[in-house]
Amino acid sequence: MKMLFLRDFHGATGGHLKYFNYLDHTKRISGIDPELYLTPASLTDVSNPFLTSGVPILEHLTASDSYFVAGMDWKWLDAAGIDSREKPVVNLVQHVLHADPSDPKFTYLARPALRICVSAAVAEALRATGRVSGPILTIENGIEIGHITATMEPSVRSGVFIAGYKAPDVGRAIAARLRQSVDVDLAEGFVPRDEFFRRMARARLCVLLPHAKEGFYLPALEAMALGTPVIVPDCIGNRSFCLDGRTCLVPEFNVAAITQAATQLHDSANLMQDLVLGGYAMAKRHSLDREEEQYTVALLNYLGL
Repeated sequence: MKMLFLRDFHGATGGHLKYFNYLDHTKRISGIDPELYLTPASLTDVSNPFLTSGVPILEHLTASDSYFVAGMDWKWLDAAGIDSREKPVVNLVQHVLHADPSDPKFTYLARPALRICVSAAVAEALRATGRVSGPILTIENGIEIGHITATMEPSVRSGVFIAGYKAPDVGRAIAARLRQSVDVDLAEGFVPRDEFFRRMARARLCVLLPHAKEGFYLPALEAMALGTPVIVPDCIGNRSFCLDGRTCLVPEFNVAAITQAATQLHDSANLMQDLVLGGYAMAKRHSLDREEEQYTVALLNYLGL
């Protein structure tokens, strides 16, 4: 059975990375032959991992035996006049905003599909709409711990790393306060993934600033895998693995609370050690192999193979 994947790629994002993971999982499932369509506007430089995915890349969008969609991918099928209603469709849902009636992706919930949600929070949001057609399944995001830890360089950890690219004003304000007593490495813009890991791994602790609403928020788990103590506010999708005082600190999303948490953690070796141990154990439970196994079972059951 052929399965068509679609991407409109304009730069590396966490959403594209997870979609790529599922494409990679599908390649290893017996009886499923994935194909990929990249929109004409997609980037074709080295930043696009889909160009080296190892699956056939179609020049034209044509009907398939089954489909794997995420985000706004449905619109490309519509534009090509492809009716997917009579074919199996897998819909990867990566954000709670899919359940918001003001979001353009909300209208697609009524289309039949197996919905794979990246967190329980996303699944709960979809169920609450009462308009989802097809089964809803939670497969929490997995991470490739071996690749993440391979980026680590021998060094003495020092200072605080702040990932402020999603909340730059807050990041700058926290950095200004912390610089009075500690070294700060502030990332205000896009940072290549492996460099992002290296900077987290060099830090004594990290402050991660997500959007107020996220479907999962991988950077927190990635920092845990690196053995770096994490401070991250609640963003809905991180509640199953960001456990305050056990795997990380979860202060309120404001400059004063986050700065206070960072100062407290920086000065407490015992708390740091507790969060490192708890965080790493949590990261191990979110392996990419576990994600692939759950997806494989779900897909084969859905397709009746």
